[in-house]
Amino acid sequence: MTSSVPSTEHFLESFPIQAGNIVGQPTYDTLTRLRDELKQNAAAVPSNRGGGAHGYLGLVMSATMYDTVAPGQPFTIVNYPGPQPNLAATTTQAQISEAVRQHNKDLREWREYTNLHNALKKQLTDAIEPVYLRSQRHRHVGFANKSLREIIAFLFQAYGQLTPQ
Repeated sequence: MTSSVPSTEHFLESFPIQAGNIVGQPTYDTLTRLRDELKQNAAAVPSNRGGGAHGYLGLVMSATMYDTVAPGQPFTIVNYPGPQPNLAATTTQAQISEAVRQHNKDLREWREYTNLHNALKKQLTDAIEPVYLRSQRHRHVGFANKSLREIIAFLFQAYGQLTPQ
């Protein structure tokens, strides 16, 4: 039996920082502030990934940037383990029990990762006026087909240019 997984709403309520809104067109400074708030919220949730000392910080940062925080300890993205464990026809009862236990553990971690990822994406998309995210939003699935990293990269590319000031 798997233990309960915190919901997206639970993560949103438990974050140490409620992300501030960006009014009007995002700028490098406002995007940097928002990204820093998301990083702090991600880092506040414990995880064994990426060395275990920085929570889910690697969910917000690129692999290259995360390597500056935890050199040689990459943060790996959690993959869906499938609906059930893969078992060979010759698997023993003890092996089945262990495979089911491991699958339940992997499934719980994937659900936690997914709910946290969705909470951080919600903070991001709620903080920015919809007109600036229109090209990232799919008409049928919203932002479900985009990762947080992809949306952040798009925003910096589209609106985060540095000016001489």
